Amino acid sequence: MFCSHCGAKNEETQRFCYNCGSSLNASPQAEDSSTGQAYTGQTVLIKDNQAQSQPPPPNAPAQQSYPPAQEAPPQPYFSQPQQPSSPPPQVVYGYVPVVPMMPMQVKSPSNDKAVVSLICGILAWVLFPFICAIPAIIFGHIARNEIRDSNGQMGGRGMALTGLILGYGQMVLFVLGCGCIVLLALIGMVASH
Repeated sequence: MFCSHCGAKNEETQRFCYNCGSSLNASPQAEDSSTGQAYTGQTVLIKDNQAQSQPPPPNAPAQQSYPPAQEAPPQPYFSQPQQPSSPPPQVVYGYVPVVPMMPMQVKSPSNDKAVVSLICGILAWVLFPFICAIPAIIFGHIARNEIRDSNGQMGGRGMALTGLILGYGQMVLFVLGCGCIVLLALIGMVASH
């Protein structure tokens, strides 16, 4: 099925042209409301303020947007749009719900003691095993108390907890290591007697 307005080929089941959107069920003849003249699907060319009507060529769609190449005038021309025979379909737009704006959450500043606890906990595992584990534990507890008392005004709870875990883990390893050394020393003394 060909569109009577633009000549595009459409499927038989379509109601509207995929190219120009005009109704495919409408007849190709429509009446101009301003002049009362009927359009018959012919291309109307306007040249030097004179309207000329040309019939469509045989075996072609009902309307062309331009004349054949051999009949093209040397001056520019414009094709007068054709009025559709039926009004375009009414488009009903859906309701877009208004999403309430969430208040911006301001990131609360981190507690300085929580940062110190985290750094000391890392240093306890990398450089100074026993020396940095004790400050990691002390600063971690102080930071957690200050963060809890600030009622959400301070951040850094995770850093303080990480510093505590690293500090306590290093202390447990240090105590186990000292216990192993003392045990080996005792076994060595008993074995030498």
